[in-house]
Amino acid sequence: MSNENLATYRHLALTVIERAFRDLPDGACSLVDRESARRFLVGSAIMRHWCRVAGLDARRVIAHARRLR
Repeated sequence: MSNENLATYRHLALTVIERAFRDLPDGACSLVDRESARRFLVGSAIMRHWCRVAGLDARRVIAHARRLR
């Protein structure tokens, strides 16, 4: 896989995680969307995968999400 492809996947992973953090406290989002973001951010397997792709420490992401709930 080329560096350009890796950068694209990393950007996608960061965007997914960022969107979940924005949805978590957003009163304009539906309760279902906020709950989905919460479940994703507190340690789902797919979130851990995205963290690996993005080069983030999943434990730190989880800890931060728990403080925001």
